[in-house]
Amino acid sequence: MTKKVLTILIIICIFSLQLSVGVFAERDHMADTWVGNDALGRRLPTNEQVGDRKEEKYVGIFYFLFMNAEQGRILDHSKVFAEDGVEAVWDVLVQDGMHMWGGPYFGYYKNTDEWIYRKHAQMLVDAGIDFVFLDTTNDGGLFPHAWQILLDTWAEIREEGGMTPYVVFHCGVNAPTMKSHMPTIFKAYQNPKYNDLWFRWEGKPLILGDYTMLEQKYLDFFTLRESWAFNGWTGDGKGKWPWIAEVPQEPGRSFDGVIEQIVVCAGYHSNSSKGRSFSKEKQPLTGRLDFGFSLDDTDKGIAFDEQWKQVFKVDPKVVMITGWNEWTMGRWENAGLGQKISGTYILTENDLMFMNNYVDCFNVEYSRDIEPMNGFHGDNYYYQMASYIRKFKGARPIPMGTGSKVINDLKDLSVWDSIGPEFYDTKNDIAHRDHPSVCGLFHYENQTGRNDIEYIKVSKEAGKTYFMIKCVDDIIVDMEGENWMNLFIDSDRYYGTGWNGYDYVINRSRDGKTMTVERFVNNDWKFEKAGTAEYALNGKTLVIEVDDSLIGLSDRDDFDFKCADNSTITGEAMEFMDLGDAAPNGRFNFRYMKEGGRIKGDGTGDATSSSSLNNTTIGVIILVSCVLVSVFGVIVAIRIMQKRNIKPKNLVVALVFVIYMSSTMFYNQSHALFSSKDLVLVVKKDISEYGNHKLQKEVINEYVEAFNKINPKIKVKVKYVNDFNGNLNDGDVLLINATTASDFMAAKKYDKTDNSSKLLDLTKYLDNTENMLEPALRLGQLDGRQYWIPVNYDRTVVYIDKSVFDMRGKGIPSKDWTYDEFKQLVHDLTFSEKGNRYTGVYLNHHQMNVWRLFAEGFGGSMYNSDAKMIELSKGKAVEGLSEMFLFLEDGYAKGLGFNTKGSDRSNSAMSIAFAFQPQRNGRYLLSDEEFRSNPATKSLVDKDNIVILPLPEFPEGRIGTTNADFCIGFAVNKSAKNKDNAARLAKFALTEQGQKILNKYYGGIPANKSTWNDDYWKKGLQGDFVENILYGIENDKRNDFFELYVETEDPYYYALRTRVFYTCYMNRDYERIQKRPSGNFKQYLERFEKDINKMIGQIT
Repeated sequence: MTKKVLTILIIICIFSLQLSVGVFAERDHMADTWVGNDALGRRLPTNEQVGDRKEEKYVGIFYFLFMNAEQGRILDHSKVFAEDGVEAVWDVLVQDGMHMWGGPYFGYYKNTDEWIYRKHAQMLVDAGIDFVFLDTTNDGGLFPHAWQILLDTWAEIREEGGMTPYVVFHCGVNAPTMKSHMPTIFKAYQNPKYNDLWFRWEGKPLILGDYTMLEQKYLDFFTLRESWAFNGWTGDGKGKWPWIAEVPQEPGRSFDGVIEQIVVCAGYHSNSSKGRSFSKEKQPLTGRLDFGFSLDDTDKGIAFDEQWKQVFKVDPKVVMITGWNEWTMGRWENAGLGQKISGTYILTENDLMFMNNYVDCFNVEYSRDIEPMNGFHGDNYYYQMASYIRKFKGARPIPMGTGSKVINDLKDLSVWDSIGPEFYDTKNDIAHRDHPSVCGLFHYENQTGRNDIEYIKVSKEAGKTYFMIKCVDDIIVDMEGENWMNLFIDSDRYYGTGWNGYDYVINRSRDGKTMTVERFVNNDWKFEKAGTAEYALNGKTLVIEVDDSLIGLSDRDDFDFKCADNSTITGEAMEFMDLGDAAPNGRFNFRYMKEGGRIKGDGTGDATSSSSLNNTTIGVIILVSCVLVSVFGVIVAIRIMQKRNIKPKNLVVALVFVIYMSSTMFYNQSHALFSSKDLVLVVKKDISEYGNHKLQKEVINEYVEAFNKINPKIKVKVKYVNDFNGNLNDGDVLLINATTASDFMAAKKYDKTDNSSKLLDLTKYLDNTENMLEPALRLGQLDGRQYWIPVNYDRTVVYIDKSVFDMRGKGIPSKDWTYDEFKQLVHDLTFSEKGNRYTGVYLNHHQMNVWRLFAEGFGGSMYNSDAKMIELSKGKAVEGLSEMFLFLEDGYAKGLGFNTKGSDRSNSAMSIAFAFQPQRNGRYLLSDEEFRSNPATKSLVDKDNIVILPLPEFPEGRIGTTNADFCIGFAVNKSAKNKDNAARLAKFALTEQGQKILNKYYGGIPANKSTWNDDYWKKGLQGDFVENILYGIENDKRNDFFELYVETEDPYYYALRTRVFYTCYMNRDYERIQKRPSGNFKQYLERFEKDINKMIGQIT
């Protein structure tokens, strides 16, 4: 009996051990066999291109943990540019907060967000990363609470059977820092839970840093390598593994001098003015001092590409990449004087504008992060990295499809046992997210994870293709959902056809037995039904049967595919990364190739139709045909003339005639072919935080469809771009804001060889503009010509809190209030009560056009077009600017609680702050966005609490102003193929129909006054108070501010930055200004003016 019990116990123990090994063993999902393209259409290489996996090849990536702040504000330089242009970037340079070069695709996450660490582990493993080296190089930058969560999360993933990168600590070049950090770091190495997480080199855990002050126990425990920056530091490389260097990078070596490692970086340093486009020892420049935002190739990874080429020359064992999630950067005053920041300004001591040093990163060009970002280059660098890792490490062959058979019973799962391969997806990757952002400004929730796809099998036989999709748990059914268990098919293995390469999608709708098969239309997220597929649902498994003829597979046995559940419904391919589950992850695809089948390989050809001849081919055919006809005609003519003894002179005439007729035929045929009526409309994609790109696309599509009904022979293809980056992009018609249009209207400053506009003069196409708002039209005019057609118009208004009127016992002014009433009201509504400070009135004064408004409103001018200098203190301009400054200074002072009693300025106080938020740091003025999100003012934005009035008439009879960044309209590329049709498409924006459609997304005051009586366009503005704004527009007699630009060619672009100087002065020099008698205000303006002109001199 005892023996039996013992035997049973042994069997149970063995069985339990087997279970344990089965549960905790890592499952290799063979990501190096996945295929795909990035958003630029660049293909990932496979085993066919890179060969088999190589032994002892490892790739690590620098991993940053800086997203740590509990409160404050986020200053995202690239987002600021996307929303408000380069002039707004100058604004944030001097502001306090968390400066970030760009925005992560996953949001401004905090370094304690477990969901992020899970997602990063998945993405890095998929790309082929073997280890991360954590940045603990700075004093006070150890972040143990952050990497503790990372280690716990990654250990948990491994316990679940998943894969993660290994971990290395990077302690920097400072020996005392490494010494102080080591006791805390070493505790992690003493925890057996993390034993499998350490990257080992020479049999021990690797650690990087200056170890010269470490205790012997640490020296014995670790393999040690120093690590810092640049080839000069690396020297002979012995015992050193650098983390950044310029091409050609010096390799890191063992202590014996054997090459071990090399670094690859995606970019360099902002304070060296070397960015992502730096190549062949040069940083490209456009002539615009805009921090590189106008560069064309930032999204292509040119510097990254050049760095990898050095890897293959050196052939090390280890590549260390810089970097991942390095979104933040510091701002140091008066550091690195003389250095140039992002190719734009030189660091100058104690200069209010030019003393701020951003060392590592600055914006989308001057940064080196590979993690996908929101907008701009998106996830391009991630797939570029994955591509080069495969070239370095090799890749396994894509497994062939075996055992295909006809599946007679879709519910019989046993028939699939002999069918292979299993296309594995990452398991346990549907975790939900619920975590605050860095600085506590947002809260991120993601509960889209639903069905965890484990693997997929494919059988292709007898004109049908079968898919068996296996999930970890029973499949949750959503019969009404368009994104339930979708199957995407790339039938021709060509990215140029379909939506992101996918030609068909199965299962956007269904009944109890069948699901739809749809093809993508016009290479976009549009669909037309191709047929239906049968399916069977059985617990954890979904089996689909589809005719090959419905999905373009009648003549081939190879294709790419993806399954996605609860993912994108907007046509945003990057949503495969974070919504629901995609198998495989992100833009990756599985590739099916039937063993012994008809393998056609990667497709190529015209993106519009893979079966039709492209224009170039047809053109060549026509040319050859015409040449043959000409030669034949010449031969025939010669023989006839010779037989008839025609004189040589007449023979020459006849030959010329034949050649002329042949040329005419060729011209007519080619002109008919290449003078296509198809147009390309280029639209700047709304990537702002509050943008809705899905709605934007719907509105643009509706606009194009309405245009096509009137012009059925003109086809329009829409192309979305993140920005125009100093060029017109590849399109005939452009939908851009007035500021961008003005840049291209006066092209001289961008291309010194071309003094003319880059846009087409549309004057002759505008036959009737009587109903058009004149100030809006003037935004697109230059030298009496119309280059840009407005959709809407924007103007500065005054927001007034109704509740403050009651608190102060004041009445609401009428729409035709006077300037004196405006002054008095501002004074009356600025006060402090029970610790709360109010300013009552909010004016967008920080825009440069408001400066001009005050200067010109008093009969002055703030720019001398002859001398090309700002003149703030000359003539009548000083009167208006003094008035503005006096308003703003005391209003700001009262908002911050300064004592202004007895000041001769205390009777006229206006502030940017609508109502001051006590917990703010109080150093900077509120922006529009902050005004809308500020808890202290949130209740005031309700339409019942706010009245909106136009600015009153100024002493010289000028009123109102405009902000061209928010004025949207159409322009036509000067090199458009079919200018007449392009002009028709642009001009359609002036019609009532075009206006009504576009205003569904683009708010503002419609440029066509005949639409003002309708209610449809009020959505984009402030509800019931739209009429108040219109009142000022209808009576606007002033010259548009863009005339300043016209008269002076260039100054507006730079003059915008004056408001940044004003912000600096307000914050840093307030007490000095406050003490100065008002009579010396002109002197203050003179100093201000001198500094501004010095700035303009520096940058021009």
